[in-house]
Amino acid sequence: MTSLSVIIPLFNKEKDIADTLTSVCNQTFVDFEIILVNDGSTDSSIEKIKTINDPRIQLFSKKNEGVSIARNFGVEKASSHYVVFLDADDYWYPTHLENIFSLITKYPDNLWFASAYEKQRANNLITPMDAPIFIKGKNWSGEIDDFFRNSFIDCLAWTSSVCMKKDFFKSLNGFNALITHTEDIDLWIRAALKSPLVFSNKITARHNLNASNRSSKKQLQERKYMNFDKFIEEENKNSS
Repeated sequence: MTSLSVIIPLFNKEKDIADTLTSVCNQTFVDFEIILVNDGSTDSSIEKIKTINDPRIQLFSKKNEGVSIARNFGVEKASSHYVVFLDADDYWYPTHLENIFSLITKYPDNLWFASAYEKQRANNLITPMDAPIFIKGKNWSGEIDDFFRNSFIDCLAWTSSVCMKKDFFKSLNGFNALITHTEDIDLWIRAALKSPLVFSNKITARHNLNASNRSSKKQLQERKYMNFDKFIEEENKNSS
């Protein structure tokens, strides 16, 4: 059994997937498997994948049902106790998984983990995430005392920087397939209400806001957002 399972949902990312996969294969931490879920791609994404020869890559193809179902499908195929998420157009620095595994080793009783990230807004414009926790210094790591207060600007959790214990993910019923936008925020809220996040201030991942075929470019009428009203009772208990 490998230490980590990397879950990558894929839908029409022919321009980005090779670079994303290469950033995973070049990790300094090597004990992982890659669960690549082809969610009905119609472009040449699969041909791009085949140019990368790495035995850790496992490719599963299914009909297009959306990113939440693809991620949940990938977790079901994972063999390790910990699942790490990565979108098919994002990027990891070589020490990302090493950093994540060090958090797991240091906090073995915790259920979910994340590292700091940066945002690529244009070809030559990359900015770090903004969160109050950075006041502790760039090498700080530990349990977050208030996930919501520390996520007022940029959310501490983001799909390409989060790792979850597989059993914890499944106890939360994974990503909500009825939501097409903010499905990740919905999961982070549910996770944070159950267990503290362990966070590292080291920036080891990049959110590519300049990628091709981004879902954020879809028309508004096609989007299905989360319903915040279901958290009203929790809001009454937690002002943050």
